[in-house]
Order: sequence, then structure tokens, then C-alpha cells
Amino acid sequence: MSSDLHTPAPDLDQPSTKAEVYDEYEEYEDEGLTDESAYHEYRSLSIAAVAALIFGVLSSLLLPVVAIASVLLVVPVMGVLLGLFATWTIASRPNEFTGKRIALVGMALSIVMFVGGAALNYQLNKIEVPPEYADSEVHFWELQSEEDIDMNYLMQMRGRYVELPLPERAMELDGQKVFITGYVYPGDQKTGLDKFVLVPDMGSCCFGGQPKLTDMIEVKLAEPLRVDYSMWRRGVGGTLRVHRAIQARDQLTGVIYSLEADYLSEGPGVTGSADNG
Repeated sequence: MSSDLHTPAPDLDQPSTKAEVYDEYEEYEDEGLTDESAYHEYRSLSIAAVAALIFGVLSSLLLPVVAIASVLLVVPVMGVLLGLFATWTIASRPNEFTGKRIALVGMALSIVMFVGGAALNYQLNKIEVPPEYADSEVHFWELQSEEDIDMNYLMQMRGRYVELPLPERAMELDGQKVFITGYVYPGDQKTGLDKFVLVPDMGSCCFGGQPKLTDMIEVKLAEPLRVDYSMWRRGVGGTLRVHRAIQARDQLTGVIYSLEADYLSEGPGVTGSADNG
């Protein structure tokens, strides 16, 4: 048989000259199909990097609120953590993920907003103890009971005398002049308050529902002091009263601490304060 029968048919798809090969490579390069571009094209964008950028931008938008509500500093913290996780993931698995620059931008935004927000929050909420209360400053942690107080039981016994387990420190302060800081608990009335409940933090105030009994002090302001509800931290000075039995109050389980206040730190929404003239 003729050897021509065994000659393979020419591959019409293959370029026959070096010039054609070069032209074909240029064609692929123009279309972005070289090996390097294909490598980058098939890597996945890190979700953590995108999330870090989102939290960084969100931190920027929340800066004015963070200046008042320090609890929101958790947003830039999350941005930093997500950025660190994204950069670590991309560095350890470079063949699978991309987005390092996005992660770094998000992380940088979060760091700047955390530092700026914390500094602004400190400046706006810094409260100086007045000279007359220099030796009388107390904190909410000093008023906490070592024993748990059963709120369900207290609700059932509302209107009846129930002696509560109160800390010795609180009993020592009964009838004494004290200075304490906290936030106004939101009630029905929002402006011109001469009576309100003081709580230790924004979590108790706005995000935690019913505060603990030992996290509430009913404040009665002396004339002509008045205050509006807001997220600003307040400093209050006066005579502390400790009640062995719960004192029923509308919208709340009740209170065991009350403060007859003759001093209210200056700030937005405060009227009648000597500090405000």
C-alpha cells in the first residue's frame, strides 16, 4: 500500500509560520487572554475584604454619632478585624483570593475612625468633678449587689414590702453627698425634665431594655435645674437615698436608689445650671 495513506491530515487550526504564531499571540494579548491576566481573572475577590471596606465606610458615616455613643466604636473595630482576616487569607492563599488593596483601605478607614471617634467621644463626654464634690465621686459598680435580685419575683410582689440584698457600700453612702455620672433613661417626657432615671451606660439606656435595679438612680433636680433627654453623658451631684424596699415607678420595675440633686453638669439640653450661667 502507498505510504501516502499514513500521512496525517494537516491541522488547519494551527498557524503554519512564525509570523502567524506571533500575530495570534498579539490577538490573545489584545483580548486580555494572556496567562498572567487569566491568572488574575480566575481568583476570587475576598468577601472579608469587601466587608472590611463596608465597615470602614460605615465607620466614617457614623463618626458624629460615635462621638456621643461610644458603644458604636464596635463598628470600626469590626472593620479592622475583617481587614486583618482578609489580608491574612489573601497572603496565605494568593492563588485563590484577591482584594488586598480593598482590605487595606477598609482597615485604614476603620483605624482612623476609631481613633478619631474615641478622641471626640472623650472630649465631648468628659465631665469634671466640681470642687464641692471632689472627695465624693462614686461609680455605679460600687452600688451593685453581690446577690442576684429576682426581677420576676419583684414584679409579683410589686406593691408589697420586700427587703432587698443591698451592698454594704451602698448603705454607707445612704444620706451622703455624692457625685455620679451616667445617662438619662428615656421616658414619655423628653424635654424640661426635673425628674429622671440615671443609668450607667448607653446599653442600659437605649439598647438593653429594662435596666437592673442597681443600675438605676431616680434623680430629682432642685429648682431651677432642668434637663432634656439625649445621648449626652450627665454628671449629677446631691444626696443619695438608699431604699431597703423597692419604690414602684411607672414604666419601670421600680427603684432602690434616689438622688436629691443640687448640681447638674453643663451640656446641651441643661438649663438652670450655675455652669451655664
